[in-house]
Amino acid sequence: RPWPPGMEPEVGAKQVTTSATRFWLSSEGIVYNQNLVEGTVEEAHLVEGLAALRELTNGQRAVLLADGGSMTAATREARAYMAGPQGRESIGAMVVVAHSPVARVVMSFFARFTKPPYPTHVCATVEDARVWARGQVARLHADVASAPRP
Repeated sequence: RPWPPGMEPEVGAKQVTTSATRFWLSSEGIVYNQNLVEGTVEEAHLVEGLAALRELTNGQRAVLLADGGSMTAATREARAYMAGPQGRESIGAMVVVAHSPVARVVMSFFARFTKPPYPTHVCATVEDARVWARGQVARLHADVASAPRP
């Protein structure tokens, strides 16, 4: 399946693909994400995906820009996994591109309902999502720079 328009990898970008998702790391520090699951996302998909994400970012927390086009549902266990310690350790912020008004409402409700432990946002376009993600990359770098050293 091709990447959604505007989310195509940069030439030479580091990429990781699993059975359920694929990621690429941009020169701006944004990790682009496309869900490959047809149907319901299960916890096992996310276990595999977050392991691949940590591999891609060398264990650093990521700012994810995810395509919401093929997302249909996620199990309760999958939602809990993303909101738990594994999600918190892997994700610094996440923005989802929801292409239709109905998808934006559903994604916004999902984000409020699950209360992920990282900033989340829903946008209508990849460019709007990219602008938000850039701000989150800057915030994450500032947080890391100001953290006390052991």
